[in-house]
Amino acid sequence: MSLSPPKAAQGRTPPALHEHSAAAEIGIMVQGNSYVSPESRVAPEDLEEFVRSKKNRWRVLMAELYYSQRQKRNQQVPQVQVGSDFWTAFLTYLNRRSNDNYFCKAFPDHCSDGHQEGRNDQLVASRIREELGEVQWPIPNGEGHELPDTERILDVLEFFFKHVAKSTQSRYHDHCGGSHPTEYDVAQGRYEYTVQINGMLKRFHHPYKLQKGSIVLGGSEVMDARVSSVELKTQDAHLLRLLGSALDNFYDRSGTKKLEGLRSLVDAFERLKTLEDEDKKTSVTKVIGKLSVVEEIRQHYEQHLRKLTELANKYTIRHHEAGKVVLDDESTIEYLFYSYDNLIRLILEKYEMVENVY
Repeated sequence: MSLSPPKAAQGRTPPALHEHSAAAEIGIMVQGNSYVSPESRVAPEDLEEFVRSKKNRWRVLMAELYYSQRQKRNQQVPQVQVGSDFWTAFLTYLNRRSNDNYFCKAFPDHCSDGHQEGRNDQLVASRIREELGEVQWPIPNGEGHELPDTERILDVLEFFFKHVAKSTQSRYHDHCGGSHPTEYDVAQGRYEYTVQINGMLKRFHHPYKLQKGSIVLGGSEVMDARVSSVELKTQDAHLLRLLGSALDNFYDRSGTKKLEGLRSLVDAFERLKTLEDEDKKTSVTKVIGKLSVVEEIRQHYEQHLRKLTELANKYTIRHHEAGKVVLDDESTIEYLFYSYDNLIRLILEKYEMVENVY
């Protein structure tokens, strides 16, 4: 992604944003001689096409939803409590996949001749109690039955992720007229299950997503994908613990541990500032020099690093003495988390401490 406007756009002043109300609706802002969206920088002459493409993608998304789902999505406030509509849809999906033998590897039922097929709910009930405690299975659903609480529903989503496997080979049985699986692909089954569950959570406007088998509370769809995409390669066990704690707490599905996640991320940030030398001031100078060979950009990184350090010291992130500003606004916590993560990620990339880059 370019950090400056295309040559054709340089020296030109874009028209006032109110002249492009459609652009404003999808979050595009004026910056310098170009327009900036959450995804990229757009030259003035390319704005109309960019807006059309964005609005078309939005129309495609909305077209996949039914009326009530579109209304909920337009409200912009996700429903943290998982409702009966999602639960009914999930159980229906689970039964459909069971008929396709996606849970036959872990919980096989049998035909009249003893060949494996389908899903045996007695085996599910035994395993789910073993792993989750006092849970009735099958969980009654429909009119007259109480909806499980959200925590229990999210547990069940994770439970079936652990036990799904796609049937890849099967043998047809003449006597019962059915096909019985003989080989399975666990990874493919988990992939398809994850895609389906995340699609359902989005459809019913719940702010969760299934990520590597765990339900996490989502924030920014773009930023979360970027944050979770990094695989570290470092022998610094303490740094790994700090970054792991930051992600675990920030994305904890209760949504109550974001500040703890930010605190661990800031601690990791402070540790990275001593990559080059035990003397932090000396090390910071060397680290900034590693980030770019362009003096102007280095100065920007230095100012950004100093500002983030000031914020960490001013607010109740790492220090809690009287006089510190209490940080309790969730939106601010999320903004700071992504800000620290961006700079940490840059440092890790420049020091070749990451495997994958989003």
